Amino acid sequence: MPTSHRTVAACWLTLTLLAAVACSGCRSTGPCGVACATHEPIAGQIRDDFRNMYASRDGLMTMGAGLGIAAGMANSDIDQDIHEWYQVDVRSSGTDDLARFAKPFGEGILLIPAATGALLIGECSDCWQPCCLTGEWGDRTMRGMLVGTPSLIGLQFATGASRPDESSAESDWVPLHDNNGASGHSFIGAMPFITAAKMTDSPWAKTGFYAASTLTAFSRVNDGDHYTSQAILGWCLAYAACSAVDQTEQDRSDFRFTAVPVPGGVGVGIVLER
Repeated sequence: MPTSHRTVAACWLTLTLLAAVACSGCRSTGPCGVACATHEPIAGQIRDDFRNMYASRDGLMTMGAGLGIAAGMANSDIDQDIHEWYQVDVRSSGTDDLARFAKPFGEGILLIPAATGALLIGECSDCWQPCCLTGEWGDRTMRGMLVGTPSLIGLQFATGASRPDESSAESDWVPLHDNNGASGHSFIGAMPFITAAKMTDSPWAKTGFYAASTLTAFSRVNDGDHYTSQAILGWCLAYAACSAVDQTEQDRSDFRFTAVPVPGGVGVGIVLER
């Protein structure tokens, strides 16, 4: 099997196992131990996802922080200096091998079918916890992609930055000059791992998933396909999107209505749990 095919196969395997690993210390919010995505209308979830990302203090602050860091690096000599230093003094066959493995995680053609397949596994399961977790991971990942993509595409054009050695504008933000101000690979590649990190309460698993979420962004800098600010901005948008989806899930689990019979009476009572 060619090296590229082995890499893709490894990516598929890792993506499939993400939700199962996230089971360690997962939050128990639903009848099978997780908040199964099929229990509420998807339109309402997506509406809340967009509100949490684009109309909430936390969502706007997360995106604002990413924009601030990226702007400072892109519109100064920092990006170009890091690019030249890394390519001359750091890049090696070892970093190329790691980048070759990490880059496919940022391919939508890989992640979208994997997340869709995971979602279908959850839909078809009879609330068996491993399958339900897999389904939740697929559902959250797809919703994160949906809510975060508009900001990714908008900022790619609004910043107008170019790739390294692509134009005289370099990393400077010149609106509509180009469309590489935020790395799409960094955004997509971070999504499955940040989603898994949000699903677990295990500090070791959470740390590992967050570390893994940066690998695709690293590959873009290593390969000279994006400046550091562009990789950081792509990752920050993924984090904001995953956080918005996680907030939706948290809000759903804050309250639970339960119908209980009324002793010695007619009808039922309603218990509100928080």
